[in-house]
Amino acid sequence: MENELPREEISRYRKQVCQLLAKLKFLAFKAGYRDRLFQGVPCEVMRTCGKKNCRCMQGGQRHGPYKVVQVWRENCSRQLSLKKGEEQYFEMAKRYQFQQQNRRQVAQLLQEILAAVDAMLERRTIWNKK
Repeated sequence: MENELPREEISRYRKQVCQLLAKLKFLAFKAGYRDRLFQGVPCEVMRTCGKKNCRCMQGGQRHGPYKVVQVWRENCSRQLSLKKGEEQYFEMAKRYQFQQQNRRQVAQLLQEILAAVDAMLERRTIWNKK
């Protein structure tokens, strides 16, 4: 046909889609671990104890850092204080945040793949017959 795309252009589109699919495969692999996740945001906080004569109540250094996980429950944000022996929840929340970031990258990559395929189809489509 006279209006066929040049071979180099189709090759570029195919190469772009293949590269994006390779990235997608890598990100999908990272999501497939067996470790447990805890939904929340891990952080460390400094606190005042409330004792009148303590340095923290007189403008001095606060106590801590204490590990907490911020969670969203019943339409409000709550801060779960972790006791000794519960540090695994802090690590699980860190892994949860990592997986959420990974998921955002997957979603963005899928949009890029669709855009590349759409561009290829758009370029190949004719709109008027001759």
